[in-house]
Amino acid sequence: MTTYLKHVDGLRAFAVLIVLLFHFKVPGFEHGYLGVDIFFVISGFLVTGVVIRDYEDHGKLRFGRFLFRRVRRLFPALAVTCAITFIAAYIIMDSASLARFGESLSAAIISLSNILFWAQSGYFDVASETKPLLHTWSLSVEEQFYLIWPLTLSSFALMFGAKKAVWLPLVLLVLSLSLCIFWLGAGFDAKSESTVFYWMPFRVYELMIGAGAFFVWVNLSKRISEVPIGLNVVMSIIAICLLTISMLPTSWLSLVPLTYLAVLRGVLACFGASIVILFCNERYLKAVLVYPPIVWCGQISYSLYLVHWPIWVFASPYFAHELVRAIFMMSASFVAAALLYYSVENPLRRGWLSNRLGNKRVAEVSVFVVVATSLVVLGMLVHNAQKLPFRGQAFLTPDQITQGMQNRFEFVRRDCNLTRIDDENVCKMDRSKQVLVIGNSHEPDIYNSLKFILADESEVNLISFGTVNGCSPRIENGQLLDETIARNCRERSAKLEKLISERRITHIAYGANRPFAADKEDIFDVITNINERIPHVKTILFGGFVNTTDLCSKIINSDMTYSACFDPTYVKSFPVNERADIPSRVKGRFEYLYIDRFSVMCADGVLEKCEVVGYGEPFSYDEHHITFGYSRLISDRIASNYFEELVEVGLVTND
Repeated sequence: MTTYLKHVDGLRAFAVLIVLLFHFKVPGFEHGYLGVDIFFVISGFLVTGVVIRDYEDHGKLRFGRFLFRRVRRLFPALAVTCAITFIAAYIIMDSASLARFGESLSAAIISLSNILFWAQSGYFDVASETKPLLHTWSLSVEEQFYLIWPLTLSSFALMFGAKKAVWLPLVLLVLSLSLCIFWLGAGFDAKSESTVFYWMPFRVYELMIGAGAFFVWVNLSKRISEVPIGLNVVMSIIAICLLTISMLPTSWLSLVPLTYLAVLRGVLACFGASIVILFCNERYLKAVLVYPPIVWCGQISYSLYLVHWPIWVFASPYFAHELVRAIFMMSASFVAAALLYYSVENPLRRGWLSNRLGNKRVAEVSVFVVVATSLVVLGMLVHNAQKLPFRGQAFLTPDQITQGMQNRFEFVRRDCNLTRIDDENVCKMDRSKQVLVIGNSHEPDIYNSLKFILADESEVNLISFGTVNGCSPRIENGQLLDETIARNCRERSAKLEKLISERRITHIAYGANRPFAADKEDIFDVITNINERIPHVKTILFGGFVNTTDLCSKIINSDMTYSACFDPTYVKSFPVNERADIPSRVKGRFEYLYIDRFSVMCADGVLEKCEVVGYGEPFSYDEHHITFGYSRLISDRIASNYFEELVEVGLVTND
């Protein structure tokens, strides 16, 4: 493969455009992140070609030359993007956010940002939109791949011969895909979805689909004129179908277990992309892929990918209208990408810097090393500095925020949950009151409040469900079932079903963000089922609380006051009329005690009268999860305002 393939740039254009449409929240492209998977296929295809060609021409892989060409191709545009993003971050971000950005800057330069962001919150969290370099995770995966795959492939060719190397991508594809399925199914990793998303070994199958496509291409290209037109048409239709199916709404793919759906989408998209690469002679498909504007978009796709996400992070808060915002983001991204491509990426890739350094590779590498080291050091300094020039000290430090977010889980990590009910040292199943605490990611917040309220109740045992997020509990034939293997969902549901059948549960405590919204119907089905099967069970429904437009910690550091999170300017929603909506969700299903958390914390149900600090902590560090200290204050208020009701449902004793 020695010729330039225009249609591959056309495929690049498709990949980068659906990523942009996904990130810019354009309806219909909720799965546009699959464009990254397609990029991996293209990388596997092209890099394998480079390695094999070098091996065939020189009898070995010139690894140093390979790495140098990769660095020259990728590093300059990345370095410039990081430098400009740093300037914007320094001007716009609060001190705590800037410190976190410094860490990501260093990680992006040394190709470890995928590991960093894996250790932090998930890619699909709202908090991800505060990380201007989040998208560099995929570059880190590719760069790690560049260190391993060329050496692996060339070593295999040396040991077994170049002809047998064709089998290596297939073997690694099967191993990587099996690893994904095993990891998701085993349930021993609490971050299994993020692990499979971020870590390179779990992405190898996508790169190997591209590598395998290269070996097919080598044979196919020799007799491309012999490929029947009908076969090209059929394969093109198959490719389009695979790509389309991969992006269908989740509800359309309900037959596939949710645990493995993301992997299935990746497999479909990658095989679809590989078929597009191989069978590019279909008349209409080729016409689209080699259409000059599409090819140009593919040529600048790397720069376009680099610049679009920082632009979104810094500019999106200033747009209220979604269509206007999307148009601006697209326009700004293309303008910035064109500038980066023509002024940095393309000239340096073609040797502009080398020519000015006397065509000395050592000198060019030295410049890259100096720039990279400077950016890494700059990132570390910003991350660790207590005070920065022209920047005030953060009201909340990064360590405070990190520790505070971890403290939410202090009780639920060490106390009784459904997976530990057989451990008598943790779960006191002999007590007369067994309280199931169930909900989504707010379940720990409800658990924390109950833990404080019931601290002196010796006959109460709290049992945490462990959040329904990532699980699919349902009622079938009157019983609770869940076939989701990940996150111990199946085990937890089975143990809860056993407790229900034995009528061990005496109380249910439910809490969630927007707890009575339509998307909580499945949880209410479970609660209803328990009420029907255990007549004496008592149900407590905890009301919602405030949702902010941005991270509460960021808002606090921006305004330098805890009260900023309750400023109407920053509040997205609060449950002032929540009680009126409850009957629509639970009317006629079961009796319940409703605890209005908003009213007990905000006098007269007024936002401006909310309690600002709870035991030294704001109400939240993110957009809505309640901090440990604030949960404790909520418990104080609930114990005072709902004492008689709690006695009536038998949760507390009237001493």
